[in-house]
Formats: sequence, C-alpha cells, structure tokens
Amino acid sequence: MIERADNVVSLHDWLQQIIPLARIKIKKSRRKKVDLHLKLVRALLALGLMLGLAGPAMATQQEPSVTVTSAPARLMQQPGIWQSYGLTAKQLSSVVVDSNLTDDQAIGDSVVPPEDQALHAAIRPYLRVVWVIHWGFDDRIHVGQLVVHQALAGDMQRIFAGMFLLRFPITSVIPESQFGYVDDRSMLANNTSSYRPDRINGHPSDHFRGIAIDVNPRLNPMIVTQDGVTTVDPPGATYNPAVRGTIVKNDPVHRLWKTLLPGRAYGWGGNWGDPAADPPYEFYMKDYFDYQHFYPNDSWYDSVPLPAGF
Repeated sequence: MIERADNVVSLHDWLQQIIPLARIKIKKSRRKKVDLHLKLVRALLALGLMLGLAGPAMATQQEPSVTVTSAPARLMQQPGIWQSYGLTAKQLSSVVVDSNLTDDQAIGDSVVPPEDQALHAAIRPYLRVVWVIHWGFDDRIHVGQLVVHQALAGDMQRIFAGMFLLRFPITSVIPESQFGYVDDRSMLANNTSSYRPDRINGHPSDHFRGIAIDVNPRLNPMIVTQDGVTTVDPPGATYNPAVRGTIVKNDPVHRLWKTLLPGRAYGWGGNWGDPAADPPYEFYMKDYFDYQHFYPNDSWYDSVPLPAGF
C-alpha cells in the first residue's frame, strides 16, 4: 500500500489559493460533503469556461466512437480514489473505460525489449498501477491507468484529481505496454503515460525509472532546434496554446503540478528552453522544449529510491 505524503495541502485549499475567482467556501460538515463536491465541480466548470478550458471540442482533437459503461468493479471497491475526484457512485455508472488491466498486463513484462529485460526486472518491484479518472475531449468521464514509481503513486491521484476538477481534457491514460512499449505509437495516439523501458545516451531515462509523466503528447510535443533545424516529436504535432488540452506556462494545470504538493513540486519540460523559468528547479537547454513532460524537481528528485543500475 502506498503511503500518502504527510505535508500535503488539501486539494480544496489549493484550489482556493490558485483560483481565487471561484471563491469556494469549504465547510467541514460530513453531512454536506457530497453536496460540496458537486458545488466545487460546478464552480470550476464555470471557471473553466472563462479560462477556455471547457469550450467545445476542437475539430483537430476528436475522439473515436466509444462505449459507455460502468466503472470497473475493482475501482468501485476503492471509494477513497473516486471520492477524491468529487464523484459519486452514480456518476461512475456511465463512463468510458480506456484501461482496466491487471497489474501484470499493465506492466507488460512480455513486451519489454530483450536488451532492457534486466533493468526492467530490477525496477519492477518499485512500480505501481494507479487508477486515473479524467475528462475526455468528448466531455465524458474516462477511466484509465498509469504505471509509475511507487513514490509518485499518491501524488498522481491528487494531481489527476486536480486536473479533473479543472476539467482539463485528456485523450486517454493507458499503460505504454499496450502500445508495445513503442513511444511513437503512444504519442501519436495522444496518450498520457509514464513508465516505459527506454534510455538516453545509454542510461535509463526518467520514464524507465517511472518518475516522468507525459500529458497529451500530440498537443504538447517536444520541440528542439539545433543548428537551425527544428525537430518535433511526435512528428506532425503542433503546439498551439489556444487548443484545449494544451499546457501553457503558468496556466492552472502547470501551476497545479508545481504547487499542489508542498516540498514535492514537479518540474515541466516546457520551461527547459527558458533560462529564467522557475529557478533553481529547472535546467536550461537552449531551444529545447518538452511541453508534455513532468518530473520530480530538484528539491526531491534524488530522494526517490531506485535499484542498482538506475
């Protein structure tokens, strides 16, 4: 079981700080808990309209036809998860289930490339499969799963609950094992994910460690310019701050990752090309922007336990 961080602020308190326009009054009465959740969601939906987060779905980001069904029984047996999103059991009777895998299926040992099997076996005991609930571009509630390092599991529940309350749309959250651990396939599907066995210059990446999360990668691509040549990954993607599902510097989603959890802020790859961004937590790489990418910043990055070889 994953322990929650002790020094975290209430999601409601954080929302009052970051979105003062909502003027949300949170009362302590348990009798009114569900009612308050609904009021909170309605207030944030109204705010989302003002911020351009909850407008009509963009023609460039259409969902395929989906099947609406009840949330998985395994999720429903953990009310602490879905109640943290302000949801009721009735609301979860009509959702889109994008991922309902066992832990073994989600982690996908059999599809890990042979050259990465040893390191995958070493990091596997540290991995956890987290239920994620989010809004889709079809304005329906979606259920997915994220494979992350156990040290981040509790954080992901709180952060994705925050994005849900902001009504930030996400196409899908499906473990990359279901894409054969081929990141291009996942990115081109605009799929949000974390763990995958890959390397940078021969060394395990933060994704291999399970501590990096890519959100809506086709809308938030990596854009690198070197020697006058610009490379966009995934190919054909564009970064347009006006499009729903795009993360923009200091917008509510960026600030949520940065400020929701005191002492456990997450850095953002969209700041990497900006030498003045969020010092001292970001590092500077000229003309390098990875708008999809979040990771533990320097204040606690080194405290994440890792096996030998990582």
